[in-house]
This record gives sequence, structure tokens and C-alpha cells, in this order.
Amino acid sequence: MAMDKTKDLYNLHEVLDPYIGLGTELKGLEIFVDLAMSCVEESQDKRPRMGEVVKEIEKITQLAALNNSTSSSASYEEVSRDALLPSVLLSRP
Repeated sequence: MAMDKTKDLYNLHEVLDPYIGLGTELKGLEIFVDLAMSCVEESQDKRPRMGEVVKEIEKITQLAALNNSTSSSASYEEVSRDALLPSVLLSRP
């Protein structure tokens, strides 16, 4: 299966277990996939540094923890991937 950047989630729906579904548990999947795809860019200049990747993964996991908390109103819908990934994409030399 080829990754298709023009499709939702790079067309990964074809390989995801349909019994899992794409509910709230997988809201961060798209952010992780976008981050992973930036890590395998052909040009080194377009790839984030590992420290930047670690920071983004920490942000994503913190959002997941907040999203699972009943006392928090933060959610993946409120914090779009566009708010997370630019820090990686724009901090490259």
C-alpha cells in the first residue's frame, strides 16, 4: 500500500483495524502520522531534528492526557495539528 498524501490520514484507513474505529482514542493519530511523514522527507533540510520531534510527541501525549481527564475541557478538536506541527516545521534552518 502506498502512502497517499492527498487522502485523509494518508489513506491509512485501509490498514487500520475497523473494529478499533476512529473515535476519540485515535484523535492524535493524524498528528503523529503528519509528524512521522515529516521525519521521512526526502530532503534532510525538510526533516525536523530529533529534539523537535521529542517535543512534539510530548505535546501530543500531554494533550491526550488532558483529553482523557474529566476535569479538563481541552480536546484535540480545540488544538488542531496546525497549532502543533508548525513549531517543528518552522524551526528548521
